Amino acid sequence: MEPTVAIRDLDLKEIAELREMSEGDVHFQNVSDKELRNWISENPELVEHKDFRYEYNFLSQRLIIKCMPTPTHDSLQYFFTQTVFGTFVEKVGLLKAQELVTTGAGTSFTGFEGDRCGSTEKLPDAFVQLEGSDFPVVVCEAGWAEKLEDLKTDAKLWLLNTGGQTKFVIMTCFTETHTKSETDPTSETDPTSEASEDATGTGGEQSGERALIKSINESTKLRDLATQLLDLNKHEELRTPLIGKLQASLYVYCANEDYKDITEVFSTAILPPPPANSGAPRLFQITMKDIFGQDVPKDMKPTDPITFSLPVLGKLIEKSLPGTARYRANRRGKKLLKAAGVWEQCDTFAQSKRRRKDGA
Repeated sequence: MEPTVAIRDLDLKEIAELREMSEGDVHFQNVSDKELRNWISENPELVEHKDFRYEYNFLSQRLIIKCMPTPTHDSLQYFFTQTVFGTFVEKVGLLKAQELVTTGAGTSFTGFEGDRCGSTEKLPDAFVQLEGSDFPVVVCEAGWAEKLEDLKTDAKLWLLNTGGQTKFVIMTCFTETHTKSETDPTSETDPTSEASEDATGTGGEQSGERALIKSINESTKLRDLATQLLDLNKHEELRTPLIGKLQASLYVYCANEDYKDITEVFSTAILPPPPANSGAPRLFQITMKDIFGQDVPKDMKPTDPITFSLPVLGKLIEKSLPGTARYRANRRGKKLLKAAGVWEQCDTFAQSKRRRKDGA
């Protein structure tokens, strides 16, 4: 998502609003090292705030505010960490696997080569890190509605600016499109607006949605509203479905031998799944030699593979969609309650604590 606010105007309140209204990440393009340092110095409370996480890539000069990921976004993280760590446990057992590698997600990495100002900070969606290393050996990133070139710039940061420690970057690129309803030529308008109601008429496919919006009052509960939105979505009665037509592609990158550029070593479509007779690959592998180089543990062979099943990944993504639909139904319900003027903002924990203390 591209924000409408400039970084110089970005304070804790603005970030809270962005996180509430946004899904996934919020991207600020063309942010220089100097602009980033000035912003951090003017807002020191942001860096230490428990609810605030950000990324910055000095190569692309792109600042990313991390918002709430969907279950579909997180399906890649689950698939990757389970596959990798499960393979190690199968080969050497749980205790030895824990000694050899760390598989994780969301950990911040800094200290990239070439970053003179030390401003770059990356939080991979999933990673494998060897004991005693500064950077992951394998990085996994998921991008939602991001340009492939932006994802490749992140891959270059890992592969060319970690002293050769990162050997593979696995990217999953999600693209979601919504088809406008034939009875609703203004499907990108606000569902609560009069223009939207006029466009759909009184007998269109969205009559159930219009009736639901008009029924919202002070007694409407968010959970009930979300459930009704899910039911309308199930019967294709929402002007904009909770989940559009989803496509997912997977790319694997490595550094060239001279470490001046990167090469795509594997790519394939995940969703929609390729036909069985298409000849599309059904798996890709990384060997223990790829992970450990010449220091493969004695209990393993250099050719032992970590096998990533692409049909399994596709199934996990599809399995996550109901959770993503429910997540979005809750977010849409909250927006509708706010538009109707009946949303009550709950106190934060600190506010609630102060209120109890003052009332004591």
